[in-house]
Amino acid sequence: LERLVREATRDSDKLAAFPAPPLQADARPFGGEHSNALLWGTYRPQVYFGVRARLPRSPLLGLMWLNPRTGSVRHACEQGDGLSYGWERHDGRRFGRQEIEDEEAGLEITTWFAKGASGRDWSARIEAHPLVDPSEADKAQPAYLIVYVADEGVGPDTALDISSDGQRVMGDTPGIGPWVARISHMSDGERHVSGAGLQTPHMHNLTEVARGMIHNQVRQTGRVGLGDHAQHESNVAMYMVMGAAPIAVDVVFTTVEKDGVAAADSRALAIASDNLSKLLGDAEDAFDERFDEVFEPKWGNEEDERTIEVAKRALSNMVGGMGYFYGSSVVSVPGEGDRVREHGPAALFTAVPSRPFFPRGFLWDEGFHQLLVGRWDAAISRDALAHWLSRMSADGWIPREQILGAEARSRVPDEFVTQSTANANPPTLLLPLMEATKRAEAAAAAGIADDVNADRLFLVAAYPRLAQWYHWFNETQRGAAPGSFRWRGRSMAAARAGELNPKTLTSGLDDYPRASHPSDKERHVDLYCWMALAASLMAHIAPAAGAPQEAAAAYEADAARLADFDSLNALHYDAATKTYADWGNHTEGVMLKWVSVEPPPGSGLPPQQAQRKLLRRTRRDAPPALGYVPQYGYVSLFPLLMGLLPPSSTQLGDALEQLRDPKRIWSEHGLFLLPRG
Repeated sequence: LERLVREATRDSDKLAAFPAPPLQADARPFGGEHSNALLWGTYRPQVYFGVRARLPRSPLLGLMWLNPRTGSVRHACEQGDGLSYGWERHDGRRFGRQEIEDEEAGLEITTWFAKGASGRDWSARIEAHPLVDPSEADKAQPAYLIVYVADEGVGPDTALDISSDGQRVMGDTPGIGPWVARISHMSDGERHVSGAGLQTPHMHNLTEVARGMIHNQVRQTGRVGLGDHAQHESNVAMYMVMGAAPIAVDVVFTTVEKDGVAAADSRALAIASDNLSKLLGDAEDAFDERFDEVFEPKWGNEEDERTIEVAKRALSNMVGGMGYFYGSSVVSVPGEGDRVREHGPAALFTAVPSRPFFPRGFLWDEGFHQLLVGRWDAAISRDALAHWLSRMSADGWIPREQILGAEARSRVPDEFVTQSTANANPPTLLLPLMEATKRAEAAAAAGIADDVNADRLFLVAAYPRLAQWYHWFNETQRGAAPGSFRWRGRSMAAARAGELNPKTLTSGLDDYPRASHPSDKERHVDLYCWMALAASLMAHIAPAAGAPQEAAAAYEADAARLADFDSLNALHYDAATKTYADWGNHTEGVMLKWVSVEPPPGSGLPPQQAQRKLLRRTRRDAPPALGYVPQYGYVSLFPLLMGLLPPSSTQLGDALEQLRDPKRIWSEHGLFLLPRG
């Protein structure tokens, strides 16, 4: 297959599909019980609380609440909301508990998620408590909670059957079948309810829709509500509970199997009310027990307990923040001018770097994410890696930023939406794949047969894609100097637009200072080191994946060549500063200056309407010249980090001394990206 891929893609379309089914379609490691167990989850990290299935079209659950002081509606995670929130416990499969603190709205909200025995039924609980001292309860703001149940599809077949009181919603979705969602609420004091049904294909726009309905209702009646009206063929059902906190809302979702609605109602009782409370308590205890088994924390004093609590929350936010996305990437291909194309549609199951700011998949981030996820749950990690590798085109390119679907695209500035097929990202996916290799080897040593060794099955299926990815890096990211490598994606256009040092988004270290004047003569020390690591890891992965011996030998030869100390030094060692550095067309004589820019000819605007812009300027007495880029920081550490410095070398001693220098990047709390000042 590896040979066929190379031959088929030599002169083919850069976006041709990889000539093999998606890895996650392989029923051996990913079908049956595994697929069913991960069908439902809190796979909507871009909202404060949401549930969906891992299907292109899914029923959705979401939470909103009104800030009575400003009239704003909380729904999508936003940096500017100023909320404190995060998963305190989440096992990635069956259970999660999240705490949300909204000081401005005066609420502390807890959200729970738990699955029933079948994995196809689930419950959500939302509790809102006043964020005031009990002695000042009379000063608490009223709570306005909105839960919605929706079907992502559009058209008559997506219409929901909403009961007259809004507390029972029925639908029928491909891949799920008929289903019922039951909504109930509890409150210690007086409360009011309001509901609405609406028909919309724009799930990413529900915040604005809800805000508009509430504001219209206030203007027309003087009361907060949703209007208590259902549009024809509504595919979104909203239910609002208003009153003095504490308020609790439960949503119980069950599929309707062949045994009918009555059986579904019976299964619902098992995950509702007091039974749900017990299910949540048992699941939390199980999480704590498993955490101790996996990570073996050392319990001792109070400080240890606080550290372990932080670790539990860090893990929970990682697995609880995983999302499922479906759609197409917007792609440009070098040589095709301004033309952009759609790459997909396809699915992606992934962790995300940030729920409010980056609620989507990023290629190099995911390699680090899966080191943690894989240690907690290897099957979930294999699934995510399979999805990422299945986003590969036939020639080996993987989009570094996965902006799939309207909801994801709505959160990204236009200039960052289009992905170029020339651009890479560090090959960090090889790090968790190496961990999978170790697990496969350990299982084989324990006598587990290859046909039931899940990691082995996965690696064998993934290997042709890994080989093509490695080949793509070597073909597309090599530098002008023999043996060197260069990140694509830098340009003088960014400098002309006002960037002091044009970004290198592809490196993952977006604004790390590189050569001031981008050119094809650049060579990047971090990419050189990544390729050295990639060759070494592929040499280990290939045999475990059943690759021919000559393939492993080729990777070993590449690893030896890139680990050659003389070659590294010839390309990247600056003897004058005793540091490792990039090489390129560089000057330190660049600055940003305010400049008056007259309107362009033909604009029809008079010269006096000139605009002041902050533009980059190069000092005339400091023109750029080819040489090492004198910027000490993270990039300088890559040969040390990747183990390329021999123990007996003076460069190792120099690197360690520089690392410990408090005038450079050393601090009591970690390493700065660059020296202070």
